[in-house]
Amino acid sequence: MDRTRVRASTAPPRTPASTSALTQGLALAQGLGMGLVLFLVVACSPPQDSGSPAAGPSTQRADAEQLAGRIAGQEVRVGDLDAWIMGKLYDNATGNGNPSRLFEIRKRALEQMASEQALEALATERGKSKEDLLREEIDQRAAVDDAEVQAFYEQNKERYGKREFDKVEAVVRRQLEQQKRQGVAQKYLEGLRAELGFESLLEAPRFEITGDGPARGPADAPITLVEFSDYQCPFCKNAEPIIDQVLERYPTQVRVVFRQFPLDNIHPQARGAAEAALCAREQGKFWEYHEKLFEGAPKLGEEELKRYADEAGLDRAAFDACRAEEQQAAAVQADVEAGEHIGVAGTPAFYVNGRPLAGARSVEQFAALIDEELERLGLAVPTTPQPAAPPAPPAPAAP
Repeated sequence: MDRTRVRASTAPPRTPASTSALTQGLALAQGLGMGLVLFLVVACSPPQDSGSPAAGPSTQRADAEQLAGRIAGQEVRVGDLDAWIMGKLYDNATGNGNPSRLFEIRKRALEQMASEQALEALATERGKSKEDLLREEIDQRAAVDDAEVQAFYEQNKERYGKREFDKVEAVVRRQLEQQKRQGVAQKYLEGLRAELGFESLLEAPRFEITGDGPARGPADAPITLVEFSDYQCPFCKNAEPIIDQVLERYPTQVRVVFRQFPLDNIHPQARGAAEAALCAREQGKFWEYHEKLFEGAPKLGEEELKRYADEAGLDRAAFDACRAEEQQAAAVQADVEAGEHIGVAGTPAFYVNGRPLAGARSVEQFAALIDEELERLGLAVPTTPQPAAPPAPPAPAAP
């Protein structure tokens, strides 16, 4: 079995305009303390080999013609060196031109360029720095009171096992504050962009993805959210409660399908865990075992996999035989190849009706894309988040 990991696609020719957009976007992200840089670090991703791009056009810096060194007798100018660096940054940021990542980078860069202009104008008007203005606006809108913390705990007790409220209150509060601040910042900047006059004409790629795999949510849901995940990836683990909240918010509109995408060269135990999870699926207990894997991660050796099987109530003889005979190895590899075919380069990777959304995201970011799809399909969009419903029993294993 070929377990070589991730094959990057060939990068499209770069132009000065695309390189400039990237560097401006990175600068905006640094100024806002969010955005593109965040996107690059919210997913597990193996190292990318971007090759050695030829030096592009010299920059317009005053020292562009300064001699930087010589290679094999050829002079290398500072401008040539800077262009080579920008090419490397571009390739690394976009996964060598991966369509999903390229669209995401360009989309965020465009939004941040507009946000930067709007913040600059408003901050100047109020006599403040952009950073102070954004911080103050978020602080005013993102406070979490005791009632919210208690309500979230009561609605999600199953996530905390037997731990009482006073044992997890601080953790719940931090989680709510983090989620609320991210959502508040997003809405505030969206409002500023709208006032400024903003329109994005970038078209998201859309991929044909079969809904094969363990699933939660109605089979006839208009929105299918496919997740490619790795059981040893910490960002995948952190995404689990977010996906739970998405299903709570869209109980009849969204179906989540889980696909395996172990990153063998950085998570050596992930593939075994993926195969074990599909062995559990054969016994109709995928989701119970799935939860055990993420709870125990990153400890996913053979002994741990067997212990989790016992804890999930699996038939150990059948489970051990499934593992020993590698009965699910082909199914896991099929998921990996399906992901690679559509450009998955790291985990978690999400596709909302075929539209990519890479990395760990907030509920609001999922909601924005889900609402767009509902509108495209001519369906009603929930005006307010729907109350959390009691946890539904795990969906039966798909045939």
